Amino acid sequence: MVKFVSQINARAEEVYNWHQSFGADERLTPPWVSKQFLRQEYNDNQTLKFMKTFSGIQLEKVTSDQQNKSIVSEKIKSSQQKTLHYKSFNNLNNKTLIKETISVNFFNSILPESIINSILSKKLEREFNFRGQRIEKDLSQHKRFASYDRQNIAFLGADSDIARQFKPFFTSGGHTVFSFVKRKPYPTAREIQLNTTNRMVGLEKLQDINSVVFFPIDNKTKITDANFDKILKEKVSQLRLMISSFIVNKKFPETFIMMSDTCVYKDSNANNSENSQVDEKASKMAFFYLTLEKELKNLEYNGVRVIYARAGNILTMKSGVLKNTLQQNKFTLSRTHANSSKYLNWVNLDDAIYATNQMLFDKRFYGPVNLCSSMTLGANDLALLIAQKTRLPILFSVPSFISKLFYGNINAERIYQNNSIYPQKLRECGFNFQFDNIDDTLNWETGSFNNKKEMGFY
Repeated sequence: MVKFVSQINARAEEVYNWHQSFGADERLTPPWVSKQFLRQEYNDNQTLKFMKTFSGIQLEKVTSDQQNKSIVSEKIKSSQQKTLHYKSFNNLNNKTLIKETISVNFFNSILPESIINSILSKKLEREFNFRGQRIEKDLSQHKRFASYDRQNIAFLGADSDIARQFKPFFTSGGHTVFSFVKRKPYPTAREIQLNTTNRMVGLEKLQDINSVVFFPIDNKTKITDANFDKILKEKVSQLRLMISSFIVNKKFPETFIMMSDTCVYKDSNANNSENSQVDEKASKMAFFYLTLEKELKNLEYNGVRVIYARAGNILTMKSGVLKNTLQQNKFTLSRTHANSSKYLNWVNLDDAIYATNQMLFDKRFYGPVNLCSSMTLGANDLALLIAQKTRLPILFSVPSFISKLFYGNINAERIYQNNSIYPQKLRECGFNFQFDNIDDTLNWETGSFNNKKEMGFY
């Protein structure tokens, strides 16, 4: 049995209610833990949660006690292993004291209980510290705009790895989140059909949408010369069908945010702001994003506040350049050698989510917004910093053409660029980056926490 206590800078009612929200479990899952939430069911007084983990499908039974502010969950991994997790939420000087008790039953284990508990404590310590900080950060962001009406937010490109991590934050903040899907929507799912093949659109659900967040690129998609035109045509068709559907409904969303990219700026080897010149000839990816931005002018003409969130590489251990660089360092003790004259513009995943949250409510945001840290990296810096963090040596360098084969020769253009980018609008509008420093980001994503105050085992 392992016991842990953490102190959260918020009232117990807020923290308990946040834990009850639909997206809370996903937000509480650390980046280094492989877990995907499949579905949730209600049975009598219990909530049944089905998750896909590294070891297979896992069932979690959750029972909540509103009066005593406690949650009991039983995770069933197999007939040979069950985990019982008890949480209580107590007020302490306008803060919350969360006491957690975890016990694991290994029915066929030959190890003594003391050794099992020691192994469990070391494994869970990083997770406990991560969850305590994640709760405080998310609640703080939700409080900033608590006086505003909750929104119906639709995600286009919702199946991308990055979009999947945006949705739980907004759900846990009391918003109703929908996903655009090509197939026929499931009856109980919050889905809106948008099928460019048969031009089927869920017009009724579309009428109630307040905001749309569009992710044009899935990190799993390799964009090459061979498929570039096809992918761009598909994205343009999606936007045109959606916009025509808004026109048919005579009802437009208030806000539309497209996750564009910093690669759109004209090559100048300079520190670019939103006022810098763009150039669709700079690269094929620049042409890709600027073509989509042009399609959204029709929404602007109809009074929609359109934001082009020109993001750097969104750093998360679950996908993209950070995941790939970590795995390359861990499994091959190597790095990819990039052109040393280029830059890697980046933003931490949580900062990307929190900035999007502010953009949805703050009317000062419109047009291009640079969504990236002001601490631009050199093209080869990330691999070297990760090697220091993991304490694993780099024995050799892989030529850059291997990277192009891995990412796709076109998609690689948006990873390393000729310009460093500065988030001028975010700074002017008072956005406070939580992870503007790359060292803080790597600590957060890998669980290398330095600050463990007000947390610990008891």
